[in-house]
Amino acid sequence: MDRREFLTGALTATVAAAAAARAEARGAGAPVAALAAADAAARDPKLAKAAETARACLDTGDACVRHCVDLLGQGDTSLAKCLRTVLDMSAACDGLARLASYADAPTPNLRAYAKVCGDYCRDCAAACKKHADHHAVCKACMESCEECLKACEALAA
Repeated sequence: MDRREFLTGALTATVAAAAAARAEARGAGAPVAALAAADAAARDPKLAKAAETARACLDTGDACVRHCVDLLGQGDTSLAKCLRTVLDMSAACDGLARLASYADAPTPNLRAYAKVCGDYCRDCAAACKKHADHHAVCKACMESCEECLKACEALAA
C-alpha cells in the first residue's frame, strides 16, 4: 500500500464516519424535531427557512463529499477545490441550522452569522457549478447552496 492509498482510505473512512454520525444524530432528534415544529408558529419564519435550507445543504454536502473523496481516491484531483468548499460550507451550515433552531427571533449575532454562512454557500455553489453539468451530486449541492444563500440573505436583512 502506497502513501496515497493509505491517505485516501483514511480520509474516506473519516468522512464516512462523520456523515454516519451526523445522520444518526439527526435521526435520533426526530422526537425533538416534532416538538420544535409544534411551537414553530411562534417563531420567525425566516429562522425556520434558514434552519431547513441549512440542513438540506448538510445532506447534499455529505453526498458531495463522498463523491469528491471517491474521485480523489481514483486519482482525479479536479474536485479538490470543490471538496474544500463543501467542507467549509457544511461546518457553517451546521452552525446555522443549530442557531436558527434554537432562536425565537433573529438576533444581531444570528443575522451576522447568517451573512457569513451565506458567503460560504455562495463559494460552495460557485465551486460546484463548475462540475454541475458532469456530476449530478455537484448540481444538487449547488442548488441546495443557492437556496440556503437566499434564506441567509433574508435572515441577515
